[in-house]
Amino acid sequence: MMNSPEVQERAQSEIDNIVGFDRLPNFDDLPALPYVGALIREVKRWHPPAPLGIVHSNTEDDFYRGYFIPKGASIVPNIWFVLQFNFVILRRNRCSLGPWPIIRRSILSQNPSVLITFLNPDGTLNDDTVPWVFGFGRRRCPGRDIADASLWCAITCILATFTIKKPVGQEPQIKWKSGLSSYPLPFPCRFVPRKTYDAQGLTRLIQNSLP
Repeated sequence: MMNSPEVQERAQSEIDNIVGFDRLPNFDDLPALPYVGALIREVKRWHPPAPLGIVHSNTEDDFYRGYFIPKGASIVPNIWFVLQFNFVILRRNRCSLGPWPIIRRSILSQNPSVLITFLNPDGTLNDDTVPWVFGFGRRRCPGRDIADASLWCAITCILATFTIKKPVGQEPQIKWKSGLSSYPLPFPCRFVPRKTYDAQGLTRLIQNSLP
């Protein structure tokens, strides 16, 4: 968010208009926050936490595009590649843009309009939920629903109360842990309270949000 302030500001504006300033977002607000939903989908697509997924094994001999895959072979799904090169849209539009068309751009492009990928013309979320983030078929991550819910809750509540900014006078270089799992290594940033929230104000906000 500190590298994409325009995206952060637009998401915060949507939260402010729907939720207000007297409580934190809750799941009843989810349908009314499509831009935030699009932001979360783009973050998952841009950098999936398990870029190579979990190794699968086929239960019988198979052929794929002329390649023989023997029973019991280890199959590594390249989730990162699938999410970077979206063949679903190509099939939907029945068009060809070359052998390896990159038809999505990251939020790191500093262009807030990239999130239109996940939005319908009327501003609602489309049906592209980037499901491959959690794997494929019956072996998909069983905790995907609670993971999505936890991510939505954390991101919306943070954006409602804080603005994430770069450290004063610094340009942090974000580095990533690579391997079976991928995540950013610790980096400096500032969580600046929005409006006039202080510790007591944030405490009252949380209390007002409890059922």
